[in-house]
Amino acid sequence: MVNYKATLRYDGTKFFGFQTQKGPRILTIQDGIQSVLSKIFNNPVKIFVAGRTDTGVHATGQVINFKVEREMSPKRLQIALNGLLDRAISVSDVAIVDPDFHAGHNAKCRKYLYILDNSPNPDALKRNRAYWHPYRLDIESMKEAIKQFEGEHDFSRFAKGNREVEKARRKIISTEIRTSEDFDSFKLKGEHTGQNSFKSDKLQKENSGIISAIKDITILSNHLIFFHFKGLSFLHSMVRLMVGNLIEVGKGKLSPDDIGRMLIPDYSVISHASKVPGMGLYLVGVEY
Repeated sequence: MVNYKATLRYDGTKFFGFQTQKGPRILTIQDGIQSVLSKIFNNPVKIFVAGRTDTGVHATGQVINFKVEREMSPKRLQIALNGLLDRAISVSDVAIVDPDFHAGHNAKCRKYLYILDNSPNPDALKRNRAYWHPYRLDIESMKEAIKQFEGEHDFSRFAKGNREVEKARRKIISTEIRTSEDFDSFKLKGEHTGQNSFKSDKLQKENSGIISAIKDITILSNHLIFFHFKGLSFLHSMVRLMVGNLIEVGKGKLSPDDIGRMLIPDYSVISHASKVPGMGLYLVGVEY
């Protein structure tokens, strides 16, 4: 069997998430890819994914793998996939990998970006790309609060199903909030800052991940807020619930310390935050 690894980009707007679901005419990304692969190889093909995404969620760095009996050059396979897949899905890379490679089990971390449009008026072109929240937010309090998520914690309050979730401990490696207003201070290496100087290599290295993701997804405009999370794994709806609670901090309804208290299983902190919509969420990378 030949084991293929493929990196995907997709606009999740019209899909009911990544994973196959029961029921007629439920459009999912997994079904679309497996259907095309089965046509290419003239046999049923099952794919394995690095991270399942929910309804409306997008990806720029999703990773899958699948095994087939017939070998095909990675470049030819990439061309075939891009020619047959729904235009909302594209394949940016294909490679033959070790037979034991598994897109999910071998992942060392996953990176997500959430985009919030904090403009006073909606932008029709961002309708399916960012969550519009026009109310004033305290960005500095949100930046303080997001750091509470770093480290290993019980995230049962930040998951669909809440306290019913089993094995709710997860490790968040790093978090960050940036806005379009301070974007010029974090240019990538080799790009001019607009102030006749370049940022230090250390600063470039620290910020290159989130900046690469931002530049890859959106045309920068005013009033955008970017939430970046890097972790080993995430619970169902975890990122969207974290962002929802950070917005509550920005509104003054929660304090940064309240976020920390919500990570203590026996500590009672009441939050009325709901998960934010899927259209602002992007899986931007998986590391192996």
